[in-house]
Amino acid sequence: MRESVTILGSGQSAAPAGVELRAALERLRDDVCEPDWMRLEAAQVGETELAELIAVAEGRLRRHPRLIRRLGLDWVLEHGPSLGLVHALRLVSSERAPRYWPVLRARTGRDDDPRAIHELMVGLDIPVERSRVETESLAFRELTAGAARSWYLEHPEDLVARLAEPDTALHALEILAGFRWVPRTIHDAVTGLALSGERAALPARRVLGATPEVRAAALHGLVASTARERVAAAGWLAELADPGDRPALREALRAEASESVRAMIVRALAACGEDVSAHLAPEELAGRAALGLARPRAAPPAWLDLDRLPAVRWAADGARVDPVIVRWWVVLAEQLGRLRTAVVSAPLDLYLPLLRPEDAAGLADGVVRTWLEHDLAAAADPQARELAEAEGLAAWEEALTRLQESGFALPAPQQGVLVDAAARPPEQYVAEALRRRGGSEQEHRGLASFAVAMDRGEVVELVHSALEAHRWDDVRGRTLVDMLALSAAPPGTALDHLAGRPTTTAALRRTLGERGYVRGAIGTGGSVSEYTWTDPASGITAAITFSGADLLEEDAPCTIGRLELRRARRALPLHLAPPRLLAWCWSDYRALARPGPGDGAGEAPGSAVGPADAR
Repeated sequence: MRESVTILGSGQSAAPAGVELRAALERLRDDVCEPDWMRLEAAQVGETELAELIAVAEGRLRRHPRLIRRLGLDWVLEHGPSLGLVHALRLVSSERAPRYWPVLRARTGRDDDPRAIHELMVGLDIPVERSRVETESLAFRELTAGAARSWYLEHPEDLVARLAEPDTALHALEILAGFRWVPRTIHDAVTGLALSGERAALPARRVLGATPEVRAAALHGLVASTARERVAAAGWLAELADPGDRPALREALRAEASESVRAMIVRALAACGEDVSAHLAPEELAGRAALGLARPRAAPPAWLDLDRLPAVRWAADGARVDPVIVRWWVVLAEQLGRLRTAVVSAPLDLYLPLLRPEDAAGLADGVVRTWLEHDLAAAADPQARELAEAEGLAAWEEALTRLQESGFALPAPQQGVLVDAAARPPEQYVAEALRRRGGSEQEHRGLASFAVAMDRGEVVELVHSALEAHRWDDVRGRTLVDMLALSAAPPGTALDHLAGRPTTTAALRRTLGERGYVRGAIGTGGSVSEYTWTDPASGITAAITFSGADLLEEDAPCTIGRLELRRARRALPLHLAPPRLLAWCWSDYRALARPGPGDGAGEAPGSAVGPADAR
């Protein structure tokens, strides 16, 4: 049921806020720690100005209150907590350039009805479109998924726009998951996500469910133009597991040339009840490997010595795997990594489980470490970096020169290309030049997909060490973060490799306090179960949980929990966080495993990244 405007505070008196502000002004005048200008302004505020502000807040007067001109709206709202949403909206509307977002965020509850908020804003003569934009942003970013649904049921076009953006698609799907059915205006957008092969594909499929229309869309995806879409379609059919899809899958397998798509189709056939043993027989795999290695572009990079790959055995009978097969898997991963439309992990997800688990982990560990060692060496070469900086800056200057010489007289498409090139920061040109000069991160990123078979804790340590030791740009660091996601189960939202490890509340408080963390919110019964730190640049909050304590001031045994990242009070998938921020937070989390003075034997806590204030 829609919440009434009265509930949101339209009929409340603002008089209690007058009492609060009067007391705050008196404290401000007497506080020698406050800036002189604020104390002087407070000394000049009288009852007339207070009465004026209350009249504006209650809607009896329309003007910009002098008290706000003196001390600012933020100060008034902070020291007048009795001012309700309607009062705050009237006050902010009196400003020349109203900023509604901070007021809405501070003066609404997470379960408020956004439709009632929109009606309230329109009733206060706030322009309809401005009110609509602000309310939708509030519903999506701050309100619970249940509360937000009431808005998107009436405005499905807003949800379609959110689904189209990679950064907002996952939360849009979370909201959509509560609908009884997917509205027709949204269905096509969700289907597109389900076939995109991106991280939103799986939740999109869950939203759509299993209907004849959904099955038809998945089958149609088998003939999509990109390998990524065809892999997603085959994966979708594997989830639906309908035996009636086997003829279409067999036909697609016969016509398919991409190894990543073939691997996913075989998995789909198996899920649909087909016997796929012939496709996974050692003889078949050896034949396909020989054909693949015979291709002209199948040569591995010079630094990757295939002769040093470890011997591995099949899990089924313990027989030794033909080295040609293993060589092809490594070369295939490296090749697929160069193609933006390929899904590198699809063949590895199919083939590596055929090996004995310890052999698969050993092979994966060797490949990933070889790749990473080469990349770190290339990134650390001072001569390569110096040459890359010169090359990158020259390319940036050339882009500026070409734009100036064009005189903005070219046709729109060509002119747009020049404008975009000149608008790119020089750091991007330098990063690209560095990758061309030997960094393997982007060019050979497919090898990182072997992390799917590695121990999760080892991947965490390996990725953290790499991010912590080097200055990674977003493109290079993203592959390392993807490595972590590949090894996580479920992927993406937290790290828990220290969960359950014993410590004490004093050690926890000291170690995290030195890194800028503060005590989390007090829960039921006065207990606390986490420490948090918020990055001022991104607004992302890191939370390190523990088993909890009633009195943190006293030392007591406890156990470490996990590291979570949050944005706007919601869990943030790890792959959406800046790589450098992940390095900082992992360093903080890892520090809990290193006892400090008074905590027992071991080295003192420390961080290779540095204290929180160095961030």
